[in-house]
Amino acid sequence: MRKTIDVITSALNEQDCLPEMFSRLKGVFINEPNYIFRIIVIDNGSSDSTWELIKRQADNFPNLKGIRMSRTFELDAAFTCGLDMADADAVILMCSDLQDP
Repeated sequence: MRKTIDVITSALNEQDCLPEMFSRLKGVFINEPNYIFRIIVIDNGSSDSTWELIKRQADNFPNLKGIRMSRTFELDAAFTCGLDMADADAVILMCSDLQDP
């Protein structure tokens, strides 16, 4: 049985970065067929179209779950929300701004 990995990311006004992040993650998923991946994106109170973008991606990618926070919280709170939703053998926490390689 394949192991599962949840990738949890927080997004705050990341409408410009999310498409590239989704593309890069999907590339990793395709190249790692021994695992089942899921993306959990926490919209941490964005005021741009981040939430709409997450919903559109989720419609086309069944292994993507979007959660919208009621307002902006500290990054740790967004990650804690994602960890509460995680149900995998392993979890990867990452920021969605693509500033880290």
